[in-house]
Amino acid sequence: MEISKLIALGLYVIILFLIGYFASRRVKSMSDFYVGGKNMGFWAVAFSARATGESGWLFLL
Repeated sequence: MEISKLIALGLYVIILFLIGYFASRRVKSMSDFYVGGKNMGFWAVAFSARATGESGWLFLL
């Protein structure tokens, strides 16, 4: 049971590194880094704003 948890954690970390590596190859300037090259869709921005607001309220409580 213990080894399966370590394998799952290892796979998770590898996947996160791969996502970071491939995403970093698309960043060409600071504008790309800060605003996503202005290619973010409406839904991504809306969910991000909502999650940020909820996080702020939870911090206050």
